[in-house]
Amino acid sequence: ADGSGFRRSRRPLYGQHMVLLALRKPGSRNTFEISRPNTGRAFFELERSELDAKYVAITPDQARAEWGAAYEAALTRCMHGPDCKLGPSCSAGARLARVTVLGGSVVRVWGVLEAVLGRHEHELSKADR
Repeated sequence: ADGSGFRRSRRPLYGQHMVLLALRKPGSRNTFEISRPNTGRAFFELERSELDAKYVAITPDQARAEWGAAYEAALTRCMHGPDCKLGPSCSAGARLARVTVLGGSVVRVWGVLEAVLGRHEHELSKADR
């Protein structure tokens, strides 16, 4: 076996075990591409030693319910769970994120806005920066 397949975290994160799908990177013996039910394909890869240290292999049948539950939960809440201290504005690990897109005439004065926000960043929450 090449080590590809579903995995469950050995330790819970925010009260729940995390599941993922690890697929051996083509042409590599020990590097795996990672996909999660809430965020999809990861930007990073894991080495086999780290994958084995943090996750245990499970069958697709074992993964099905946990994957489905994590996928559905990520539509409406962050990975921290329903008791997240940041409240409904937190989108860490969520499938959807609220973003604000500025366009039109504001683009011409973007440099000025950025400078003003920079001078007052200590007065603003991270979400408002």
